[in-house]
Amino acid sequence: MASAEVMTTQYLETHGCSVGDARSWNPYCKRRHDLFGFIDLVALHPGRCMTIAIQATIGMNNRPARHKKIAESKEALDWVKSGRDNSIQVFTWRKIKAIRHDGKKAKREIWKPVIDEIYFDRITLKIVRDDDIEWSE
Repeated sequence: MASAEVMTTQYLETHGCSVGDARSWNPYCKRRHDLFGFIDLVALHPGRCMTIAIQATIGMNNRPARHKKIAESKEALDWVKSGRDNSIQVFTWRKIKAIRHDGKKAKREIWKPVIDEIYFDRITLKIVRDDDIEWSE
């Protein structure tokens, strides 16, 4: 199984984004630290002229903790205010049953993201499926 960051990077790159790992490695405690305490990845989408701060995780149980982490971060508010097209997204990866060509569910499971865009007046939850993607130019 690939990590949430690897799956998110692959997903974004297939939709035209340039993606970079924003975490740093601390060799003393042997842990990665998020940029500004909440950013795992930074993505640039040239077609939409936007910069996206991304928090990536696996499992729907982790999703509320990621929202809380961002909501409590002063730097998250600064990120959004610092650029007109800056945004923050949470990618939560979950396994779902694959759909066969005849429309029935297959035994095989595939990883799919639930993508939440974070706003500071509210949290907008939006599930993005491959056929619903608005990433193209």
